[in-house]
Amino acid sequence: AEAWMFAADGDSMQLAYNQQGLQILLDKGAIAEGQSAQILVMSDASDRHVLFTVEAETLMSIEVLHLKGNMKLVSIPLDVTHVPNVYLTASEVRNGKLREAQEKLIVPPARHFLDLDVTLDAESYRPGSKGTFEVQVRDSSGEPVRSEVSLSLFDGSLLGIAEDMIPDPRKFFWGHNRRQRVVGSSCFNQFSYIRLVENEGGQLMTPGDLLRYKQDGSQPIFDIRHTGEVIMGRQELSSTESGPMPPGASGPSSPGPSFAARSKSKKAGAPAARLSEDAFRDSTTRSLVGLQGESEGGMEPSEGPTGTITVRADFRETALWLPTIVTDEKGQARGEFTLPDSTTRWQISSFANDGSDSFGSDRKQGAVTELPMILRPQMPRFLVENDEARISALVTNTTDAAIEAQVSFKAQGLKILGFFDGDQLRPGNKAPLSVPAHGEGRLDFQVRPTELGKASLTLTAVSSEASDAVQRSLPIIEHGIEALVSDSGRLTDATLEHTFLLPPAKDGRTQMQISVAPSL
Repeated sequence: AEAWMFAADGDSMQLAYNQQGLQILLDKGAIAEGQSAQILVMSDASDRHVLFTVEAETLMSIEVLHLKGNMKLVSIPLDVTHVPNVYLTASEVRNGKLREAQEKLIVPPARHFLDLDVTLDAESYRPGSKGTFEVQVRDSSGEPVRSEVSLSLFDGSLLGIAEDMIPDPRKFFWGHNRRQRVVGSSCFNQFSYIRLVENEGGQLMTPGDLLRYKQDGSQPIFDIRHTGEVIMGRQELSSTESGPMPPGASGPSSPGPSFAARSKSKKAGAPAARLSEDAFRDSTTRSLVGLQGESEGGMEPSEGPTGTITVRADFRETALWLPTIVTDEKGQARGEFTLPDSTTRWQISSFANDGSDSFGSDRKQGAVTELPMILRPQMPRFLVENDEARISALVTNTTDAAIEAQVSFKAQGLKILGFFDGDQLRPGNKAPLSVPAHGEGRLDFQVRPTELGKASLTLTAVSSEASDAVQRSLPIIEHGIEALVSDSGRLTDATLEHTFLLPPAKDGRTQMQISVAPSL
C-alpha cells in the first residue's frame, strides 16, 4: 500500500508532487459550515496565472491566483451560502489551450440536523411484558432542544417483506446538491489553431511539412500567405503537424508570430477562419454567465407445568405508535409501553422536528422478546369446508439442554383427526416431543372443519423447564363460487315482472343480491 501526505501553508510555492495539467486538491471532501476550506491549486508549470472561481447556481466569487511556483494554498471561510455544496473551478490558458480543473466541495447543512436518540430500559423482554423508553434530542452543537417527536416500535420482521417507505426527513429536505449553473466559454471551444513556420522562400508551412521539405523537397498540400489567405485547404491535420499556440509563440526558425485559425467543420474545402491577434487575445477571456433553472424525497412469565401457563394471543405488528411526543427544555421525554405476545426483534423508528427547519431521525433495533421454549403454529391461511389439512406445532428450544415436552392441541370449529407418528396417523390430540438444545421439534396434527366462520385453535407445549401456549384463529370458507346472472328488460308500465334462471343453491346458506340500474 502507498499513501501520500501533503503539508503546505500560505507561503508555500513548490510541492514535490508529480501531476499532469491543472489540479485542485481538497484536504477533505466535506467540510462543516463555519470552518475554512484549505484548497491546493496546482499546475505542472511555474509562474502561472490561474482564474479561480467558486460557483453554484451563480458565480459566488472570482479571483486571479499567481502561482509563483507550481502551487498555491487558498483558504475559503465557509458560511451558510456555501451549504450544501459548491463547485471550485480553476482555469488557465497555456500553449493555446484552455485547461480547467474542477472539484465539488460538500458543506453539510449540519445546523439543520438534530441528534435524536431513543433508548429502552432493557435489551430483552418476555412477550407481553411492560417497558419504558427515553427520548433525548440535541442540536448539532450538542445543546438540548425542545422538539416534537414521533415514535413507533414495530415488528422488525416486516422489513424482511418490504423496506421502510418513510424517508429520512434530513435527506428529504436537505439532501439535494445544487447543480452548477455557471458556464465557462472561450474561443478555444470553437476554433483550433495551427502553428506555422517559414521556409527559406518565405512560404508558411507546418513544422512537419518544413521537415519533409528540407528532406526531399516535397511541397505542402496547402499554402498560407502572411495575409492569412488560404490557397489550398485541407480537412485533417495530424497531431504531429499541428498544435495550438497562443499569440506571440513561434516555431524554432520563425522570426515572429504567425497564426491561422480554422473552423472545426468537417466539410472538405471549408475556408479557414481569419482571426487577428487582438481578437484572438480578447476571445481567450473566460466568460462566466449565471443561468436560471430549477434545482435538481398482557403476558406473565410462564412457571412451567406446576404453575399457570399464559396463552399468547396478541400478535400485533405495532407495539407502540406515538405521533406527538413533546420533549421538555432539556430535550427529554419518557413513556411506557406494553409489548404484544410475539417473539421477535422490535424495531425503533422515530423522527424529530424543532418546530422550524431542523430534523432528526433514529432508526435501529430496539429489543428482543424471547422465551426459553417457543411454540409456533404452522397452518394455512384459510380452509374450505370439507377440506382436510395438517396443522403443525413447531417448538424451538433456546436453552443449553434438551427438553422433553408434551404438546397438546385444542380447537373449536375443527375436528382433530389425530397426530402423526412418523407416517402413521394416530388418534389423539396430544403427544410427547423431544427438542434438542438450541434446536427445533415438530408435531403434525390432521384436522377437518366442522363449521363455517372462524375456527379457534390453541396449541400448548409443557415441560419441566418451560412452557408456552399460542391461540390463533383460522377462517373456514364455504365451498362454492360467486355466480353473476345478468339480464335486461323494458319497463313500459308502473311495474315489471321478470324471471331469472338461477344456479343451484345451498339451503339456508346461499344469499342473493339484486342490483337494478336504468339505461340512459
